[in-house]
Amino acid sequence: MIKTSKIIIIATNRAVWNFFDRRSGNYIPKWRGDFPQEFASDEMIEGVYKYKRTYIPVYELYTQDSDQSKIYILDKTKIGKFIQYSPLNKGESKEFRLENFMVSVQPFEQDSDLMKEFLQKTPEWLKEEGAQDKQIEYLRERVLIHVYERYEFQLHKNFLGYSLVVER
Repeated sequence: MIKTSKIIIIATNRAVWNFFDRRSGNYIPKWRGDFPQEFASDEMIEGVYKYKRTYIPVYELYTQDSDQSKIYILDKTKIGKFIQYSPLNKGESKEFRLENFMVSVQPFEQDSDLMKEFLQKTPEWLKEEGAQDKQIEYLRERVLIHVYERYEFQLHKNFLGYSLVVER
């Protein structure tokens, strides 16, 4: 059993709409006038669920499994933690390291391997630029940026939570 004051709700994909908005008079979205001001500074919140005299924050998260929506009811004091590591492998140059990220910036130079790769396997967004000379001109005004990171999520040893699959 989770104490009401320690609960957060995470709704994936369309669960906020499919479950709370349609079925519950206890759900108050952040855009409504009666949304509690104590949560107004939380930019990530989607709404609150009113249970008795307690407001439980509801957050929305989109996942790759977009065909399924779930609701997670979690004890926020026993979720776990992210541990961030260096993105570099042993022996890699620290030249492109920026704190706990590695940033690679590549220009689209004439006759470079990067330019050739994009022109040979032209993505749809680049095809919209027109003929190949227009595509080259477009790419030369841009750079390709890769940001790498390495982290691990460790569940709390006494993790406590529940999940519900939401019907569409």
